[in-house]
Amino acid sequence: AIQYVMDNPKHYGKPDVIICVTDGGTGWPDEMTKGTKLVIALTQDSCTPDYAITVRIPDPGKTKEEVIE
Repeated sequence: AIQYVMDNPKHYGKPDVIICVTDGGTGWPDEMTKGTKLVIALTQDSCTPDYAITVRIPDPGKTKEEVIE
């Protein structure tokens, strides 16, 4: 989907940022179009490209509850 958006600017315009919510099983492009940032909201442990900004979304079923005393 990321590559499709980058390859079809006549339909979508050139994006400033692409936000991808994924478990990491995404086909990453080799590079981003100049001037376009990629932000990845990652729901599972996975590798992401160095050029992207990656934000880890924790699985509430796997995180310990914080205890405030």
